[in-house]
Amino acid sequence: MVDIGDPRREQRQRRQQQQPEERQARTVSRFKTLFARTVNLGPLENATQIVRRTAEAHKADISTLFVVQQDRLTLAGAYARDARQPLVLPRQQSYPLPWDDASTPPEGIGLTPLVAMTGRPLFIESFEDLRTQPDSTGSWDQSLYPDGVDHPTTGFGCSYAVPLRASATGSPRDTVFGVFTIARRRNRVPFTSLEREAFDIVASHLSDVLLLLLDPKEGHAGSQDRGRHATRLDASPDNLFYPILEIQVSPLAPSSGTKGSSAAGVPRAYRDLIHEVGAGFKRLRVAQHHKVTALKNLGVWLEANMETRPHIEWMVEQGKWSLLLDSFYRWIPFGTGGRRGPVGLGTNRFNKYTLAGSVQGHIDFLREADPREHLSVVVVYDVREFHDLRGTYRRDDPLIGVSSRDFARVAAEVYTGNGVQVYMPRDGVPHVSTPELSYAIRTVEASGGLNVSASHNFPDDNGGKFYNRHGGQAVPPNDQEMADRVATAAFVRRLPFDRALDLNRVSYLDPQIHEAYLSESLRQSLRPEARRASIVLTPLHGSGDSTAGEVMRRAGFDVSLVLEQSTPDGRFPAVPFRAPNPEVPESMALGIEHACTLGADLVMSCDPDADRIGVCARTAENDYQFLNGNEIAVLVTHYKLDQLRRQRRLPATPLIIKTEVTTELLRPIVEEFGGTLLGNLLVGFKYHAEILEQLEHPLPPESARRQMLDGLDREANLQDFVIAVEESHGVLVTSAIRDKDAAGAAMLLAELAAVQRARSRTVVDYLEEIYLRYGYYSNQLCSMIMKGAEGLEAIEKIQHVMRRSPPERIADWRVTTTTDHHDTTGRFGRILSDTDRASRDVLVYNLENGARVILRPSGTEPKNKVYVEVPSSDVLGAGADHEAFLRQKAETDAVAQQIADAFTLQMLDILGILLPRYALRISGLVPLDQRTDFAFQFIPALEKRATAMMANPALVDETSAWIDERLASYGPDARGLVGKAFQQYLDDERRMLTTLSPADAAAERRRLDVMEQAFASR
Repeated sequence: MVDIGDPRREQRQRRQQQQPEERQARTVSRFKTLFARTVNLGPLENATQIVRRTAEAHKADISTLFVVQQDRLTLAGAYARDARQPLVLPRQQSYPLPWDDASTPPEGIGLTPLVAMTGRPLFIESFEDLRTQPDSTGSWDQSLYPDGVDHPTTGFGCSYAVPLRASATGSPRDTVFGVFTIARRRNRVPFTSLEREAFDIVASHLSDVLLLLLDPKEGHAGSQDRGRHATRLDASPDNLFYPILEIQVSPLAPSSGTKGSSAAGVPRAYRDLIHEVGAGFKRLRVAQHHKVTALKNLGVWLEANMETRPHIEWMVEQGKWSLLLDSFYRWIPFGTGGRRGPVGLGTNRFNKYTLAGSVQGHIDFLREADPREHLSVVVVYDVREFHDLRGTYRRDDPLIGVSSRDFARVAAEVYTGNGVQVYMPRDGVPHVSTPELSYAIRTVEASGGLNVSASHNFPDDNGGKFYNRHGGQAVPPNDQEMADRVATAAFVRRLPFDRALDLNRVSYLDPQIHEAYLSESLRQSLRPEARRASIVLTPLHGSGDSTAGEVMRRAGFDVSLVLEQSTPDGRFPAVPFRAPNPEVPESMALGIEHACTLGADLVMSCDPDADRIGVCARTAENDYQFLNGNEIAVLVTHYKLDQLRRQRRLPATPLIIKTEVTTELLRPIVEEFGGTLLGNLLVGFKYHAEILEQLEHPLPPESARRQMLDGLDREANLQDFVIAVEESHGVLVTSAIRDKDAAGAAMLLAELAAVQRARSRTVVDYLEEIYLRYGYYSNQLCSMIMKGAEGLEAIEKIQHVMRRSPPERIADWRVTTTTDHHDTTGRFGRILSDTDRASRDVLVYNLENGARVILRPSGTEPKNKVYVEVPSSDVLGAGADHEAFLRQKAETDAVAQQIADAFTLQMLDILGILLPRYALRISGLVPLDQRTDFAFQFIPALEKRATAMMANPALVDETSAWIDERLASYGPDARGLVGKAFQQYLDDERRMLTTLSPADAAAERRRLDVMEQAFASR
């Protein structure tokens, strides 16, 4: 074969053989011709033309314009040849130039913009021979591998970085424009991983960002899409380059977790560290792809967040391999309406970087979804403040002390940096509840909203809950679109918060919005004369007193606060287990103590963002009964339907909405009132909000989202809505809000207590009357926390096996039907998105005794959840006596517990774990690995110590101290978390004593007694 050569290669060789002076002259000549009209122009007047014509002339993928003014260099504009939208400016800050006097030209001007674009000094070694030389006129030009010739090291065709002086005279300190272009590699030499990543960041991820161009006549930043992205600026000379100097745009690591730097692809400074981490990962029993991704993400993180390196090195020194893997093996999932998880360092932690990426993605999503020219959002926050109560990090960790309010300010900087108007609580407002956020969005007609909150999670967690313009959270496929925008947000634009305030891009929420929100809940009253009820309220250190508490006080109820838990405090110091969750009965223990002294009718609690309600009700025996979420749902639904019918205000076809995992007892109740129960929604109150939105603004018939209305009369409207409930203590009583709201629920429950008190009855009596009339339903919720990458694999394995091979029997009952919501021929039809697939990862098993078991992974926490509901075998009827009901209740509860235990053990058997039944009584707040530790390590060790305590009773105190130390990793108040399990262990062992000889039984009883004594001792 005859080699005819490569003309392009020969052309490059000829150019490279030219003398440097010839190349320089050729470059100067071309640029003087190309930009002859740009000399002596006003500041940036033709910036668009400069960058566009440069890119087109040299077939460059990216062209950037920078400005040199005095001793500073600033990136001023950017253009991408294939961009469909204006480009983002990668940074807002300017850079100092290293020259000492007018005779010394600046060096590295071509380098600086590229560093500014990537935010990382990736190319320093590759540009060592980049120099600038003054030309004969006293101005200066520079070139770098002219005409896109490939650089031999980086593989980038960096065609030109040519400064053009703004005036014909003056020193290099005068204002100078420059153009820097980069082109894709033209030969076939493959990119290194680092080059590929850098090019993707610079060339691919800039296509959706705002191009800031200063128009001095109009005094605003324009764009190729003029008007839509306009940002007001001060036009004074001092602020001429304000948008460039202050809108800080920083790069994000690729959010998908598929890109990044491996140990071979990061700067040498990090390679040894990453190599050491990789060696540590080899000790972990977890899938190899998680380890590889973790190393890549760690490399990217170190490059983008160099200041955190000492803290990463400390984790390495401490051998915290599981923590490092869990911190980096993925990007923290964008799940049910946002991101939520532990605060900390890494891509799989909640921090200002992952929050900023979420906000940037939210903005991009809103720009696509909202056709209005000017976007606006409401940003609020809860009481959280990170203090690393788990002791995970060094004491000087930079996140220590960071509050939800601090995170909210970061979010506001990103929103305003993108030209989005922000509404926030004014200084001095310590928190705003989630339902009030929903109401505020609708009131100010904002494009969306954000609450920085982790709801009821442990204090070390935080998160961001994102809302749409309807005041609800996006549902599939819209939430997938938002998640995709988050995943592709490579650059974040931030405007300093104080500057945003000065420019009025941050506005304070009008206090009248809070007043209107309270009034909306007060309007839900059904019996305004019924106010003689005594309520004890604990906000669990959150925002509930300013919402639920204030509503009840204004309505005229006697409300007493649990003072120990009333002060806003994100560490939740007075809450048992540090679990500010109304679903946890122990969280209301102080409230019950307070209620006993007052003889109160109800004890209520709210989670920190006040969207969930907890209730303990006084019984006829003057003690207090905890009501689970299903019982609360039954009470408020029946009460509201009954009162509306008595007052002839019930809609012709009242609409009640619930999730599938919420009790089916609501079905016969709704049927008796002639209503429609939309009762098969997937978990998440966003689905309730979506139903209300579709009633208010009907979708076209072909919309896939209309399938949510299946079973509902197409003529139904918003006036038919009565109430929406879910088993996780969520209630909504007004369509003016589009998320669950503790205040509205508290209003109706307090009123119900007053009505019952007038009858010399209690709320518990009212609930029993419902059970007698419609039948008793027992509900059990079993949560199994499985943390880290290993936990995620375990959860996925359980779902896979249970889906592929569903159980034929659970406990003593045959499974009659199995429903898999991934089935596209089922009720939910085709899967609309990955988020839809995740929400539909639900398996339902119906048993021959009428019971049902539902298995699903949580959308907000690393755990799976098992819901068990067992209806009583018959309906006793209104005339049945109390003792008969108690017997029926006990029998049905025992069946439900039996089914829950059997199914949990079947589930764990998939993982090769066989827990003793007593370990199932450990609190659901304790992860699986610590449950196994309790059964197979702690109990045997305590049994050994018991032998020594029998011989020497003085060792009891020492053993008690050992128990606290041994269980400390389980969480705050560890003895309380495992107390029921330990008591069950003792009971099981004591029942076995009858099988032993009298002497052995006596010795064993003494051993158990001394163990109990040590556990009870403090």
